[in-house]
Amino acid sequence: MAEKIFRLLVSFLVGVWLARYLGPSDYGVFQFAVSLVSIFSAMSALGLDVVSVRELISRPEDSNQILGTTFLLNIIGALLCFMLLTIVIILLDSNNETSLIVLIIGLSIFFNSFLTIDYYFKSIVKSQFILYANSVTLTTASVIKISLILWNAELVYFAWVVSVESMILAMSYCYFYMKTNRGLKSFLNWSFRVAEAKRLLKDSWPQIFSGTMLVILSRIDQVMIKEFVGNEEVAFYSVALRIVEIFAFVPIIFQNSLLPSLINSKKTSLSLYINRLKNYYRLNFTFAILTVIPIYFLADVIVLTMFGNQFREAIPILMLLSFRAIIGHMGIAKNAYMTIENLLKFSMMTIFFGTLVNVVLNYYLIPIYHSEGAIISTYISLFVTVIMLDFFHKKARKNIMLMLNAMLTFFLLKVNFIKSDTKD
Repeated sequence: MAEKIFRLLVSFLVGVWLARYLGPSDYGVFQFAVSLVSIFSAMSALGLDVVSVRELISRPEDSNQILGTTFLLNIIGALLCFMLLTIVIILLDSNNETSLIVLIIGLSIFFNSFLTIDYYFKSIVKSQFILYANSVTLTTASVIKISLILWNAELVYFAWVVSVESMILAMSYCYFYMKTNRGLKSFLNWSFRVAEAKRLLKDSWPQIFSGTMLVILSRIDQVMIKEFVGNEEVAFYSVALRIVEIFAFVPIIFQNSLLPSLINSKKTSLSLYINRLKNYYRLNFTFAILTVIPIYFLADVIVLTMFGNQFREAIPILMLLSFRAIIGHMGIAKNAYMTIENLLKFSMMTIFFGTLVNVVLNYYLIPIYHSEGAIISTYISLFVTVIMLDFFHKKARKNIMLMLNAMLTFFLLKVNFIKSDTKD
C-alpha cells in the first residue's frame, strides 16, 4: 500500500507538471495515445496474470514450464496487438505526428511480456522485489521526464519515455529474478509446452475478455473525444479524470484487506456475513462521498492551482465528473460479493453490456455535448453495469438491494464491523 501511495503521488505530481508544460493541445495528443495503447496493452496480457500465479502456486515443480509458456504467449499477444494497433491508427486517419506518438508508445506493449516475472514473485510471496522494480522504474522515469521539461523537449521525446519506462521495468524484473535464482541460467531453463499453453488459455479467456472490456470502458472516452472533438478537449477531460481517479486505489485496498473476513463470516453465519457485507458497502460509499464533496466544491481551486489558467475549461468537467467516484467505488466494492458467490461470469457479461452501451452513447453524445456527453455516457453505462443488470439475476438482485440499502443508511456505519457480532 505504501508503494502504491508513493507511486500515485509521484506520478500525479510529475503528470501535473507535464500537463502544464505541454499545454492542452500536445497533452491531449499524449493522453489520446496513452489511452489507445492501454486498450491493446490489456489485450496483449491475455488475462494470464491470475491464472499463471495460481498455477505457479499449485504446481511449483513446473514453474520453468509455466513461466516459459506464459512469456512466449505474452510475446505473441504483444506482436498481434501491436499489429492491430497499427491498423487501427491507420484507419483513424490521424496526422503523421499523432500516429508516430501512438506507435512509439505502443512499443511498450512488448516489454509488458516481462510481467511474467511479476507473476513468479507473487506466487512465492516475494512482493518486495516487485516493489523495488517499480520504485526504480518510477524514480528513473520521473527524473527523465523532469529533465526533458527543463530541457524544453518536444512531445515525441515524452512518448519515448513511456516505452523506455516499460523497458526499465522489464530490466529491473530480470535483474531481481536472476539475483534470486541462478543468474542467466535461470532463464535458459524456461520452456514452452503446447499443452501448457492450451491449459493456461482455456482458463484465462474470461480474464482476457473482462480485462479488455474494463480498460475500454475506462479509456475509450478519451479516444472518441479526440476523434470527434479534438486534442484540447481530450486534455481538459483527461485532467479532470486524473483528479477524480486519485483515490481510486482506496476501494481496491478495502477489498483486498476485507475480503478474507467477508469469506470467513459466510462460513460462520449468514447474518454475520450480511452484516459485514452491508457495513463494507457503507464504508465504500462513505469514502466516495468524502471524495466527491471537496472535489465538486473546490474544482476551480484544484484545477487552477495545479494545472493553471490554460486548463480552466476543465473546471465544469471536473465538477460533473466528480460524482463518478460514487458509482465507480461501489462497482469495485461489488466485486467482493461477485468473487465470494462465484458470479464472475455474470460480472463479465455486465461489463460487456456496459462497455457496449458506453461506446454507442459516446458515438451519439460526444459530437453534440463534447466531454459532457462522454460523462453522461459513462454514468449510464456504469449504472447498467453496476446496478441495473443485477436485477435480472437472483443472487445478484439480493446483493444489489443490500448495497442500495447500505448506501441509504451509510450513516449507520460501524467502524469496527469486522470485529462486531451478528447484530445489525
